[in-house]
Amino acid sequence: MSVEGHTRKQVQMHAVARNITQQFVSKAPPQFKDTFAYGKVFYSSLDGRPVTVEEYVPGDFVKYVNNDGQCLEAPSEEYDVAFGKAECLVHFSYNYSNKKMMLLDIQGSMFNLYDPEIATAELNDELDDSGEFYFCAGNLSCLSISKFNR
Repeated sequence: MSVEGHTRKQVQMHAVARNITQQFVSKAPPQFKDTFAYGKVFYSSLDGRPVTVEEYVPGDFVKYVNNDGQCLEAPSEEYDVAFGKAECLVHFSYNYSNKKMMLLDIQGSMFNLYDPEIATAELNDELDDSGEFYFCAGNLSCLSISKFNR
């Protein structure tokens, strides 16, 4: 896959993650309170090279769930709720997609997320001879889904 193709897939994956997260937020009960959000990511070029551009997210970086499906431990009690909600978001994405994909690599600054990965139940379209993976090279497919579901 070309760098341009990979860059475009990054933007596509981010848009899917953003939409799934918006659906999650819209279905959360009021007592759920703070919820996650992804900003927008844009495709552009700089000096003839493809780039992605996203807004700066201030605050401390925290990773909640790896792209291999492993849920991480909260670094302190102040993050316990956010870590629990991150796991809820991953479960929601899997059920919302009828078990076809799972939003992973949940990371950001508290509830502002960025740089997601999506694992799919099928790595690629078996009818497509290109051998191209769904989304990007970070799609660890059913391996990640199985690890998270343990």
